[in-house]
Amino acid sequence: AAPTAAATVGAETTPARGGEVGRRAPRPVRPGRWRRRLTGVAAVVVLAAAGGVAVELLVLHRSVPRLGGVAVGAARAEVAHDGLRLVVAGERYSISVPTGAVLAMTPAPGTRVARGSAVRVVVSRGRPPEALPKVAGSAAAAAVSAVRRAHLVPSVQAVYDPTVPAGTVVSTSPAAGPLRYGSTVEVRVSKGPAPVTVPAIGGGSSWSSADSALQAVRLVPVETYAYSDTVPAGDVLGVTPAPGTTGVAVGTHVTVEVSRGPRLVAVPPVAGDSIATAIGALRAAGFVVTEQIGPPFATKATTTLPAPGAEERPGASVTLYVA
Repeated sequence: AAPTAAATVGAETTPARGGEVGRRAPRPVRPGRWRRRLTGVAAVVVLAAAGGVAVELLVLHRSVPRLGGVAVGAARAEVAHDGLRLVVAGERYSISVPTGAVLAMTPAPGTRVARGSAVRVVVSRGRPPEALPKVAGSAAAAAVSAVRRAHLVPSVQAVYDPTVPAGTVVSTSPAAGPLRYGSTVEVRVSKGPAPVTVPAIGGGSSWSSADSALQAVRLVPVETYAYSDTVPAGDVLGVTPAPGTTGVAVGTHVTVEVSRGPRLVAVPPVAGDSIATAIGALRAAGFVVTEQIGPPFATKATTTLPAPGAEERPGASVTLYVA
């Protein structure tokens, strides 16, 4: 038999029957297989492109760091390290975030932003100022409570005051607000008037002058009386507490002893007594019998001069009348 005709170009050669070499018949081309191959290649190209974009996005974008409570200087350094910019957009009071630390921020932490983007922050001004309550004239305990409610720290100081009653607030320092949160306020509480010194009241001063001097320093004079053989009646014998005594509380009673003059003694009645008995009674009362008037041989006393019952100073002279 004649040799088999050659196959289409590209077909494999195989031995033919009878030892002759021939070519295998070509396989028919299937259109679906080429489309699948092209689709796979396209997918690889798309994935490669997408991967490149993702890598580029990772390089060009940053995640906003968490800055709440961070000092503004440290926050600025942190965002700069991530290729971002810090912009201080304002300040606001806060009772929890320290002064100079980040209170709020935009965008929120974790947000992906382009490299070089601005992170806007609001910085804490610290705790808000507080109004100082008006406590002058209040009781000390009420004033301390009011100051504490205003988030201020009271420091009680006792002071003397000539007009404000003891235990009442005289004033505060500082006198008015607003004050920084937690500031110390001195609360001055009256101890009443300052102690005084007993004024100099010399012996022989009159009662009226002593009274005026004591009242001038807000002491209370109390008048008492005593006899004196040396100080005229109406003059001061002594003062208790003594003049010059310091630290005496205002309103203290001060005793002023005023002379009544010498003690007077009533002339005793001697009418009907024997002369010896009458003279003895007069002498016992402190009188001196200087004269005896009557008959030479009289035995009875009749009266005296000064008359019986009259008050005289001891040692006074008495005339005895006899019959």
